[in-house]
Amino acid sequence: MAGLEKFFNFLIVVSSIALAAVVIYMVVTYFVRKKQTEKLKSQKRRGPDYVPKLIKIYRPSSRIVRNAVLPEPLEDGTFGRAEADLIYIDGCGIVVMSLCPVSGAVDNPKEGPWTVTNPKITVTLDNPLERTAAATRAIAALLKDEEVYNVPIYNVAVFYGRKTVFRNKSNQSLNSDTLISTLNDINRDRFLRRAEISATYNAIKKHMEKQPVEQ
Repeated sequence: MAGLEKFFNFLIVVSSIALAAVVIYMVVTYFVRKKQTEKLKSQKRRGPDYVPKLIKIYRPSSRIVRNAVLPEPLEDGTFGRAEADLIYIDGCGIVVMSLCPVSGAVDNPKEGPWTVTNPKITVTLDNPLERTAAATRAIAALLKDEEVYNVPIYNVAVFYGRKTVFRNKSNQSLNSDTLISTLNDINRDRFLRRAEISATYNAIKKHMEKQPVEQ
């Protein structure tokens, strides 16, 4: 009995140490990420590297493909040109992003062009979700060709200017403040193991160079 009691006491001590280590790791990680985020957001100019850097702070093991041009199969048997500013691949699946640097109040209807209004100017944009939808179709087709199945694909527009608000609330219309929380919510449902993430990433990279596209 004494030996059993010592064993249980040992387990309690080990468990307590392990729990304390986990808590310390989480606290340190939180403050490190907070400091990195504040430094990134304090930059005077937010260039095209802003969103990839922000993602890597919170999702360092995720795979990212930037400035992708993919062949989209068309009904006549030829291939169109599907573009994506950024493709994010993680356990949740694939998130195809159209990145928009402008700030202001965004009128973002489901169909048709979008407008961005700020004190200086009003800008009309082609619907960025229509662009990511084409890339989504292209990715679905190439994954089928590579026999990579059951990979969820999402498409979003990310406005990374300093101040952006949307007139219509949508989980497809994001700014730099809502991007990470949205990715966190998506990642609650994990579909892909590490090997499947690599296979998905490699399939996309392969097809970026595999087939000719119409200019």
